[in-house]
Amino acid sequence: RKSSSRLSHRTDASMRYEKSLDPEMTTVAAARFVKLLMDHDAGVKVTSSLTDEYIKKFDKVTLDFDKKFVDRYTGIEISNDTIVKTLTSLGFGVKLEGDHFTVDVPAWRATKDITMKADIIEEITRIYGYDNFDVNTATAPLYPVRVFEEKNVEEQIKDLLVKRYSMHEVHSYIWAYADEYKKLGIEVEENIKLSGAVNPNIETIRRSMIPTQLCQVRSNVSFDTDFGIFEIGRVVDGLDEKGLCREKKMLGITLFSKTLDTEALYFKLVNILSVMMDDIRHKPISFKAVEADHAYIHPKNYNAIFCDGKEIGKMGLVYPTVLKKIDKKANVVFAELEINAVVNAENAGIHYEETSKFPPIDIDLTFVSEKYAPIKEAIETVNSDLIKNVALMGTYSDEQGKAITVRLSFVHPERTLTKEEVMEIADKIIAILKDKGVALKG
Repeated sequence: RKSSSRLSHRTDASMRYEKSLDPEMTTVAAARFVKLLMDHDAGVKVTSSLTDEYIKKFDKVTLDFDKKFVDRYTGIEISNDTIVKTLTSLGFGVKLEGDHFTVDVPAWRATKDITMKADIIEEITRIYGYDNFDVNTATAPLYPVRVFEEKNVEEQIKDLLVKRYSMHEVHSYIWAYADEYKKLGIEVEENIKLSGAVNPNIETIRRSMIPTQLCQVRSNVSFDTDFGIFEIGRVVDGLDEKGLCREKKMLGITLFSKTLDTEALYFKLVNILSVMMDDIRHKPISFKAVEADHAYIHPKNYNAIFCDGKEIGKMGLVYPTVLKKIDKKANVVFAELEINAVVNAENAGIHYEETSKFPPIDIDLTFVSEKYAPIKEAIETVNSDLIKNVALMGTYSDEQGKAITVRLSFVHPERTLTKEEVMEIADKIIAILKDKGVALKG
């Protein structure tokens, strides 16, 4: 059948051999041959008896079923007489006792075609006519689809990173690739090992996904100048008090760029994480500097990521010696978030409010500060309902140091604000920052 379908050459012979030839046909064929020979030559005489070397005797196929079986499969009422007449006309031997049928399958149908009771039902219904069946809706219970929040969050993350940021999803195994790590100068951290590992390069289970992604980045630096990869996978951080693996599902993100400097690439990742949490949980995230906990991490600009005051992950830069082995002219940043922490973060939902009929007043303030965090804290301390939006307009550096410009948008729902009202709030923010040593750039 496969050959005839592939060649688009379906013949009578292929259909016969598909279901096997009738094993009882040899004597009939021999008799037919003798008859045709005698029809053409009346002088032909048969001088020997017929000998049939039947080496492989096929078992006779007999199927037993009752009327209820037919009714249950067909869903309609077919009389016993109709069943007997149909099967008999097709060459089956049929015995009926009450509502019980015993059917002997003919040899030419018993090899591969008719092997079970359901095949008999097909024969009956095919002759009875499928167009004679009543069309009824099947009665079956419908259950609501079980929704798993973790799976929903994972799908949202994947859609966002692929569709909005054109990132590539990668897949890897849970163990550490010692030979690949060595090419980057990364040592495999001590952790639980696979028992009886056939390859010493993959005997240790990884504590973090980032070294694996750095190896993947190194293998793909020649394909593009800028790209990002991500994976939702598992890591194991030692054993718990019960001696079981402390397994975690993590989201690993790594960005590679030959066109962006370290700062621009770092803030690009910050923006990706902020947008992701805003889309999934509708909440902002914050960052806090922490000490590097792995040898491949740069000690500066390594930050823990917080949502609702709880740590959900970390992000940072690659150590210079490791970065040089990836690409001497490129920059790499990474982040690793715990999926359960993201899922467990409360969903604030989307809140709608009527747009004010009155125009907003925007004020740009530039502060001499290395970090945005003090500015953000000052705005939150003032906590004015009139501040409807805060936007980071840009950063630049000069002889006075690094400067950060923020735009504050003020709106009142019922009237137009005055300059005095707006400046009063702005002055409070400036005063708070001044006390912290952050001056307004003059």
